[in-house]
Amino acid sequence: MSEDAAGRCARAAAPSFSRFRAMRERWFGATGRKVPAIVLEGTLDLSDAIVLDDVSDRQAIHAAHNAGTPVVVRCSNAEEVHAAL
Repeated sequence: MSEDAAGRCARAAAPSFSRFRAMRERWFGATGRKVPAIVLEGTLDLSDAIVLDDVSDRQAIHAAHNAGTPVVVRCSNAEEVHAAL
């Protein structure tokens, strides 16, 4: 096998960056912490956050953002996750 062909084979066998990207992170309000954009309930301390069941209360969300309070939205399906993000 030529050196050029060996190089192509090695690159083809190497995992691509896109397959192993880290979870997208977001700032958690004005806490100075970055957290995963999507987490399972109970895996993150939410004591300082406003926790909502949906994104319909836009006034509460805007007030929390203006105050630097983290906002967490509970979701049960992909559409709800998309709306929350």
